[in-house]
Amino acid sequence: MVAAFGAEREALLARELTKTFETLKRAPLAELSAFVAADSNQQRGEIVLAVSGQRGRDEELTPDITRLLQRLAEELPAKRAAAVVADLTGQRKKLLYDYLLAQKT
Repeated sequence: MVAAFGAEREALLARELTKTFETLKRAPLAELSAFVAADSNQQRGEIVLAVSGQRGRDEELTPDITRLLQRLAEELPAKRAAAVVADLTGQRKKLLYDYLLAQKT
């Protein structure tokens, strides 16, 4: 997972849930990997690993995307303009729609 998602991706290791030796540890994947490698007890039992989603990819709108969004919003309702731009760019529709709403105030 470190190779696929990166060493800094947050994750939660949940081991032996509802049992005497239950373990819950939240840390970046690289740290969790070292934690498990260092303690053989962490390598036994039932384990669930929950990995956080990707962050940052769609947190900023580029000037090109905002221009496209604003131009479409001149011709279409905000909801539809956000949907079209989301489809074309891969951005989250809610992020685009919120941007348009903020521009109206």
